[in-house]
Amino acid sequence: MRQIFNKISYTLFYTCLLIPAVKSPAQDLNSLTKTIDFVLGSEITLNETGVIMASADSLKIINYLSEASRQERINSDSSRSYILKALDIALREKSLKLISLTVQDLGDYYMSREMYHEAMSCYLKSITIEEKRKDDLRIAYLNDDLGMVYYYMEVFDKSLSYHQKALDIYQAHHDTTAIARVLSHLGSLHSSRHFCETRNEEEKLIDFNTAIGYFEKSIDQYSLIGDGRGIANGNQNIAAVYNQMAKPETALDYIRKSIDFYRQINDPEGIAGALYTLGKTYYRLTDYERSIQSFKESERIGLEHNLTGGIQYLYEAIAMPYYSTGDFKNAYEYYIKYMTIRD
Repeated sequence: MRQIFNKISYTLFYTCLLIPAVKSPAQDLNSLTKTIDFVLGSEITLNETGVIMASADSLKIINYLSEASRQERINSDSSRSYILKALDIALREKSLKLISLTVQDLGDYYMSREMYHEAMSCYLKSITIEEKRKDDLRIAYLNDDLGMVYYYMEVFDKSLSYHQKALDIYQAHHDTTAIARVLSHLGSLHSSRHFCETRNEEEKLIDFNTAIGYFEKSIDQYSLIGDGRGIANGNQNIAAVYNQMAKPETALDYIRKSIDFYRQINDPEGIAGALYTLGKTYYRLTDYERSIQSFKESERIGLEHNLTGGIQYLYEAIAMPYYSTGDFKNAYEYYIKYMTIRD
């Protein structure tokens, strides 16, 4: 009993030392990194998940992270606040698993704000923790996250490297769902390679065909587990690639499959996204009226359900068929909306 009490007292002593430092990370990512390094480097013995936490603390962290997720589309500052509250508890309790999860959530927050270097810092710190815990699947997930960071930063080689690391681990564990997800990310990476690097027309064609191959493999994996959303997303991605290849007739078949599925399950976000791709497909087919109709329905659904992330690209796209039909007034108004949100 005395040994247990001494161990608890020792833990509380270091916890008290951490409290001033824990407040600083809420304002400063560098301070957060130093605090986590202190926890990882402390002499306190930690098991796989850190010290055994009181169930109330565990539940509080879970609730904070759940509320952070709910607040993401409502008030991003509130979302960050809840993540940091959860992180404060995890740091005080020295739970490696929960520190890693909350730091990853903080990285997701930074990703949503397009703060890619900050997101990268969080994901790398989580990987350091998971390497200490020897949790391969968590390491794979975080490598996939890093692949997405570099994808948005348009650094092809590093994105490919991190996605491939994730894929290798998932394949070793025969994790079908995760394999399908990473294959989809690799498809998106190759379909966007010309944004990262200078590619001639022949190289672009190779990239697009490689992307379609990855998307088809992803759909095959999702089909094995009956994941309709994954299949619909894959069909939408393939349609987008065929649009880039100037093959809208082929794209139309794929995007219609995607929209049909999302309408069947009444998924507003899925419908809005697929309608955006449908609008671009009709535009390439020079069916400008249907293009405008698709874009307008996507806009309506997005606004009704607060799905406004990236809506500036919809406004940019809808200006084009308006311009092509000679409706310069609407074309101008939507392009101004695009420029205003982008800026």
